[in-house]
Amino acid sequence: MFLFFSNGLGCVGSIVLSVALTLLLLLVLQAL
Repeated sequence: MFLFFSNGLGCVGSIVLSVALTLLLLLVLQAL
């Protein structure tokens, strides 16, 4: 159960991280 939870959390975390990096890149491009 714990392994499944940590694995799911890591999957969601990677998705959130990629989305956050994309938004940050868009903000930087707009700032230029």
